[in-house]
Amino acid sequence: MAAFFIGDIDIKSNFGETFNASFEVHLDSDAPYEVVIGDANDYNKLGLKRPSLVDSLELEKPIATGGVKKVIRIFSKTPLFFPSFNLVVIAMHNGGTLLENFLITVDFQQGLALNALGKKKTTAPPGKAKVVKKEVPAEKEKVSSKNSELPEPEIANLPQKPDVETEKISVPTVKILTIAPTPIVNRLQNRRRLSGAIWAVPKNVSTFPALSNEDSSAISGQVEEARSNEAPPSRETIELGKGEGLFSVARRIKIQDIHPAQLAVALWMRNIDKFIYGNINGIQAGTILDKTGVEKLATKINLQTAKDILNSQTQEWKLTKEKKITSEEIKSSVQEVPLPVERLDQVASVFDWVAGWKSSWEENDIGKHISYYRENISENSKEIPTLESAVRKKKKSLFLKFPNPRLKLSSQNLISKQGGTWVVFEQHFFSQSLESLGTKEIRMDWENENWKIAEEKFYAEKHEVTESLRKEKNRSQKNNPFVIHVSSHSKESEAFSASNKLRENGYDTYTAPVRISKDIQIYRVYIGRFATWDRAFRVIKVLKEKRLAGHATAIPYPFALQVGEVKSIEAARQLLEKLRLKRVSGFLSISNEGMNGGVLFRVLVGAFKKPENAIWLMQVLKDEGFSFKKISP
Repeated sequence: MAAFFIGDIDIKSNFGETFNASFEVHLDSDAPYEVVIGDANDYNKLGLKRPSLVDSLELEKPIATGGVKKVIRIFSKTPLFFPSFNLVVIAMHNGGTLLENFLITVDFQQGLALNALGKKKTTAPPGKAKVVKKEVPAEKEKVSSKNSELPEPEIANLPQKPDVETEKISVPTVKILTIAPTPIVNRLQNRRRLSGAIWAVPKNVSTFPALSNEDSSAISGQVEEARSNEAPPSRETIELGKGEGLFSVARRIKIQDIHPAQLAVALWMRNIDKFIYGNINGIQAGTILDKTGVEKLATKINLQTAKDILNSQTQEWKLTKEKKITSEEIKSSVQEVPLPVERLDQVASVFDWVAGWKSSWEENDIGKHISYYRENISENSKEIPTLESAVRKKKKSLFLKFPNPRLKLSSQNLISKQGGTWVVFEQHFFSQSLESLGTKEIRMDWENENWKIAEEKFYAEKHEVTESLRKEKNRSQKNNPFVIHVSSHSKESEAFSASNKLRENGYDTYTAPVRISKDIQIYRVYIGRFATWDRAFRVIKVLKEKRLAGHATAIPYPFALQVGEVKSIEAARQLLEKLRLKRVSGFLSISNEGMNGGVLFRVLVGAFKKPENAIWLMQVLKDEGFSFKKISP
């Protein structure tokens, strides 16, 4: 007697193409049959959530109906970009119902490795199908692929990306592998009951045919990347298995009340140097991830932030698959405008002002200290002061409450962001009744030939995220390892336009090319340099509130190229203009390093997770005649 079962799935398409696959349904008689894609309830029964991209899939039954073996085609009319998704199909025949779950995911081991595309691997034919008894009605109503009533998971609204709660955010590469998930129930029965529904254990399925060398050229030039050569996994590490994505690993960690998306992002940030192009999708099987401090880090990354990061990273990953831009497209009339901080003339006096502000506080000289703060100006007159500013009132109260203080300040950084010019530094405050440690951010206005404090903020923060991300050997470093990744673009002109818009809104943005292959490069837009994740995140919060950068992300890219040596704002302007003429985007870092270092001007180019990632840009600078050195700013 013939058995009723669903056979293997055969995937004919590649990542980024219209989906095209087929699978066999073997009947046990010539009786009628029906095959459909599972709805939300079917996914629920398997402990899964139905990804939204399944709505774009359609089934096509064979025209010829003779014989007991039926080949069912499944396809989409639009290209699909997915790291992984679960495809549940239902076959109904002769009073029985089969549910089959195909997990379609990335072949990490082969798809992203250089020159690793080889012959198709095959597996032995599966043995007799094992099934699990499930108490459901004998007859199942006919369903379609578009009648899901289950609410989309929390991050399913990300465009053209898989439902991250269903399985994984893995590496979307050019090869796809179908893998059998672990059965939901372990109690097995040898044979289905003809009067009831049965649940087929998914079978092992062979890999896709490999792409040709021509098709795989987009991923063959990974000059920035190298496989991790760390020691075998320890208690504080976790290894990515074949067929796994970052979400699978996050689920294995199992931290209560923390969403897998938050854990996935935390793992990425902690191990960003192990991801191809630094992109969250660029991870391969066998990679050993450091999970030290990941739980603490994940609690600091709220779910919405995790969603935004996943979305922006997926959008960028798609750009790495685009074809080479023609020379006509590269030549652009868009010119980069100067940085906001370039326009300041009284830069050196800012840090003299900070020193005077500090000493007047320690000397308990209320009158002198208050003079550093801006007065309110009446609406009817630009010269007559009205009531004291709220900042002045607060400072007077602080003097009376905590007299004779001592202050210890870190190096000060001058930054531009929406609202004006800010000086940012770490402040350690001591008095007889109070001790505080945190970040001071002060906005200054140039008024009557002097700097005046217009706004003052203090954040008593523990920098848990920063410490979680800092490697043990770098714990004592006092640098600025974080940048804000605003967006990524396939064209230089688009990146310049995005950067110019933010510069015109007061932000110190810059662009940096990322070499994907000989024929492909993308352009990232960054903002500034930050000592802590918290500082960067506060800027991101304002960017999103003002709808200037909806998917901005703070990432640890601790390396940059310093171009030339400048000792004044005038010299920095000249060097930045020379870079602009060569269509190289620069960032100007201005800081006060104290008694020994003085005011430091540095023109920086790029942002890198590892020093070797800068090789290609170093060659560009060398060809254009610029001197440079690799630094950790």
